[in-house]
Amino acid sequence: MRGSYNFTRAGLRNAGQYGITPRELWEVIGSTSRVFVPVGDRSRFVGRTLAGRWLGFLAQESEHEADVWDVVAARELDEQEITNARRVRGDRDA
Repeated sequence: MRGSYNFTRAGLRNAGQYGITPRELWEVIGSTSRVFVPVGDRSRFVGRTLAGRWLGFLAQESEHEADVWDVVAARELDEQEITNARRVRGDRDA
């Protein structure tokens, strides 16, 4: 999914509670192998950081600008979610 991304205060606070840095979120956003799934009017992004940490985050389209996505929540994936993401990406070790 293309566009610009913003981090809401609530999104950054939520990510920080899980020990996720903005840099890690940018790594997932910039990854060519990330997976995204529409969830109602939001999208869930899943991917790996450069250090290999699997993260998922929720983004919604900005109310003020077209094709701008606000990151509203983030957390580390559990083992089942990692397996599912690998399968969707076509990883051999899935």
